[in-house]
Amino acid sequence: MELSISISLVINFDNKDDILNIINKFKSSEINCEIIIIDNGKNFRKYLANDDRLKYIFNNKHIGYANAHNLSIKHLNKVHKYHLFSNVDLDIDYSDENDVLKILYNFMEMNDECGIVGPKILDENGNLYNSCKLLPTPIDIFLGKISEKFRNIVSNYSINIKTISSKAHIPFISGCFLFCKRKALEEINFMDKNFFLFMDDVDLCRRMGEKYKIYYCNDAIIKHEHGRIHTQSLYLNFIAIKSIVYYFNKSGWFIDKVRKKLNNNIKFKIK
Repeated sequence: MELSISISLVINFDNKDDILNIINKFKSSEINCEIIIIDNGKNFRKYLANDDRLKYIFNNKHIGYANAHNLSIKHLNKVHKYHLFSNVDLDIDYSDENDVLKILYNFMEMNDECGIVGPKILDENGNLYNSCKLLPTPIDIFLGKISEKFRNIVSNYSINIKTISSKAHIPFISGCFLFCKRKALEEINFMDKNFFLFMDDVDLCRRMGEKYKIYYCNDAIIKHEHGRIHTQSLYLNFIAIKSIVYYFNKSGWFIDKVRKKLNNNIKFKIK
């Protein structure tokens, strides 16, 4: 029986080289991939529309990141047990030992309680990115706007990734590469469409963490250049603030029982 997953990629300003690179890397896996690309950009990309390895949907407008990923689900084959939400601006050094999709697929097969698993992430210089975090408080977000280094000194928001066991339930794992159980996504009704950009991954992990486990898989490795795009324009800063306010209005600003439970669980596990 052929093993398969579905993958959704949402693009906007992404360049052709990055898009084709990640498609080629996914297609190099032993796992068969049904790839769909949702284009929130303004220009129709004929080279994707003519690529028989994938499905291409051109929106001709920006419908938001969460909305685009949810749209992709409607156009994908329902036979797949697992679905990957992936960024485009990442890379994978494929080898027999680092077939990321195969590693994460097998990980899911061995951990039925897992709803989301994320890989080890290296930055552009090969340094380990700390992708595992607590569910944020308003203070964590505020301190991060001032200085991430300062936040790490006064807050426990970023978990020491070297202390995490393979069975530690992570409250929030980086949204650039979320390998998910399809059934679990259906149970929590996928992404919240009200997040245009930012905080959608935090919300997804929070809701998933109430029903399933979220794990970190040290054996699967990807590379990702983490750019803080919301600092590049006043408009994106406005969108980021709007998403933050919506998230805390929804989950609770200073009183959030789910956040407290999940965060205390991981802090207990890594002692």
